[in-house]
Amino acid sequence: MFGIEGGGFIGAFGIKKGFYVEDGQIKFGAQEPEYKAFLSLFREWYAEGLIDKNLAAVDSETQDTNMTTGRSGASIWNAGAGIGTWLPILRETDPHAKLVPAPYPVMNKGDRPKFGQLAPAIGSSGVAISNNSHHVEEAARMLDYGYGPEGHLLFNFGIEGVSFEMKDGYPTYTETILKNPDKWSPAQALAMYTRASYFGPFVQDTRYMEQYYILPEQKEAVQLWSSTDAVLHQVPTLPKTEKESTEMSVIMQEVNKVVDEMSLKIIFGIEPVDAFDTYVKQIKSLQIDRAIEIQQQALERYNRAISSK
Repeated sequence: MFGIEGGGFIGAFGIKKGFYVEDGQIKFGAQEPEYKAFLSLFREWYAEGLIDKNLAAVDSETQDTNMTTGRSGASIWNAGAGIGTWLPILRETDPHAKLVPAPYPVMNKGDRPKFGQLAPAIGSSGVAISNNSHHVEEAARMLDYGYGPEGHLLFNFGIEGVSFEMKDGYPTYTETILKNPDKWSPAQALAMYTRASYFGPFVQDTRYMEQYYILPEQKEAVQLWSSTDAVLHQVPTLPKTEKESTEMSVIMQEVNKVVDEMSLKIIFGIEPVDAFDTYVKQIKSLQIDRAIEIQQQALERYNRAISSK
């Protein structure tokens, strides 16, 4: 919600909305006092008209429209589907149009941002084969294909001779991707042929990223947005037992529902800022502390496993 999971805006308060690591301990930012301060500030900005009145209903399509028509002047999105999509469209009507990547906010000028976007080495997304499937073996083979040399090229670069050509052993995107005749952005063209810019059961190739960000603004954004301490506070992909995963899922489904609902109510002015204290009691009654405990146990197992190698 409001693009704050990665640390945008809320990171300036020293927390994230969800789980993060602080000095080896798991914390859940949406119950910390700093989250109340964040909600109070956003409440003021919303009342002043600085935040989209349709905040709760904005999806990626609406976001694209708002940014390319000038309805919005700033947004949180990424360098590919954001800058790479919006800027070419804006320049069709105004060749001098600009989009400037902004650093993650901090409270004091010169401070290094504590949080920021950081993709984990092993993604948290996954895939499953239904126990009702009549083609389990075929499904498993298809998933396995993505990890072989042919599947790796297909998932990252698409079809040779169409979306990429092999030049001196380097899979090079064709003009179909980089200068699409239908004026699609690279992000849109890639979506027709590859899974490179998406999560999934395959290894993302760094050579995709080397070609994907072709605009100077995109390259600047990558450098600017990576200049944070996010690596120190990111919760790694933690292996859990089946029992822990089930318990965690049940708890967080209810907790996240309350967090999102109450956050919006406070920002919209439906509930007073002081309702935050009652809200914290509510998510504690939903066993958020137990979820933190499960995460902490998994983190400690993870750290032991890493240190033993």
